Amino acid sequence: MKDYPYRLFYKPKGAAAADFIPFHHDGKFRLFYLHDWRDPAKHGEGTPWYLIETDDFVRFEERGEVIARGAPDEPDLFIFTGSVIRALGRFHIFYTAHNHHMAERGRPVEQIAHAVSDDLIHWEKRPQDSFSATSGFDPDNLRDPFVFYDSGAKLYRMACVKRRAGGAYTSGFTAQYVSDDLLSWREAEDIWSPQLFHTHECPDLFQIGDWWYLIYSEYSDRNQTRYVMSKSLTGPWLMPADDSFDGRAFYAAKSWSDGRGRFLFGWIPTRDGDRDDRGWNWGGNLAVTELWQRPDGTLACRMPGSAGRAWTRLRTEAPQKAERADGLDDRLLFTAPSSTFRFDASLSFGRGTHAFGLVVGQDFASKQGYRFEFLPAEGRVRFGRTDRCIHTQGLARPLAMAPDQRLSVKLVVDCDICVIYINDETVLSARMCDVAGSDVSLYTVGGFAEAEDLALYTL
Repeated sequence: MKDYPYRLFYKPKGAAAADFIPFHHDGKFRLFYLHDWRDPAKHGEGTPWYLIETDDFVRFEERGEVIARGAPDEPDLFIFTGSVIRALGRFHIFYTAHNHHMAERGRPVEQIAHAVSDDLIHWEKRPQDSFSATSGFDPDNLRDPFVFYDSGAKLYRMACVKRRAGGAYTSGFTAQYVSDDLLSWREAEDIWSPQLFHTHECPDLFQIGDWWYLIYSEYSDRNQTRYVMSKSLTGPWLMPADDSFDGRAFYAAKSWSDGRGRFLFGWIPTRDGDRDDRGWNWGGNLAVTELWQRPDGTLACRMPGSAGRAWTRLRTEAPQKAERADGLDDRLLFTAPSSTFRFDASLSFGRGTHAFGLVVGQDFASKQGYRFEFLPAEGRVRFGRTDRCIHTQGLARPLAMAPDQRLSVKLVVDCDICVIYINDETVLSARMCDVAGSDVSLYTVGGFAEAEDLALYTL
């Protein structure tokens, strides 16, 4: 695992970050996360919670470990995902206590656990409050508690991951517990049980206007963060046509608001052996996107405003056009000045164009690079390499486009991470493990494409 000098996509030195748990307090986002050293021989087994703070998603202050992992014979050897709430005069964290060694002793692998604090830094575990799945449910899958106060019902609600014992592979659902005092919990009606997924990881519930939203991460070969929406906490939950926020390279996202906007905090996974053709790892780098609500209630994603304002424009470039009726044509747009940059453009294409897009991390002479490819007939944008096939399942997003439409594009590159924002609605994140150069180009296949309003930015 390489330790690049990331500027935007935070990763702890010598380790990976997974499952960020956001909380906003005193003008800052407090981002708790699962700290994974990936080196049990050196650091031992288990996962603690660490904390970083930021007010702009560009500068991060490390606060170190805040909840220590338990001993090998304790239920919370791995402290997995949970949530933070301020209530009853204190801060509370509800988290997943996970220890796979418990299965050998005939005990549940996972429990819901509780810790309290007065300052968000020093936490006291309360093992007496822990609880496991009851009879009829999988004792090894009870995790990711998200707790919030329902002022209408005057009680606390907990959404969490649960599975029915002995059920089909798709027997996972979003369960619910309720409490009056945050100490004792009782089972309540399921929040959402569609019989579609193994589990609904990292549930997150919030309301904007008349709509409730349930965010969850689909634990499957696709590994995407998705959402459903409802006018009521009791459902029915509607699945939008585009119900995901990003592609395969963005997972376990949870949201929080600073009172002005709502932001989604996920992670971009590293690749096994830092190879494009290898599988994805658990954990990697922080990635933040801003959510906004369309008039029909569906959600869209854009670059956070504070992150956008952090960039300084270096220069503009002249418009470029690529055109060829029976094959590929490409045009060099610029050579990046460093490993971290942003590039804005307005893209358009001709009727009948088969494909067009942008190539980054490229050696223009050899044509080796990574492309964001727009496919008008298929109505999607996808990511891949120009010189050979790689494991890119899930690195695509639906995108309606027409020849008379201009696509507003913001492309951010930070070392081996690249993220494209399209029309302030669609986001696609990816990782480039074998960057050949620093050239960026426009290309088209079977038609023409034009790039205008070209601007290059630096941090």
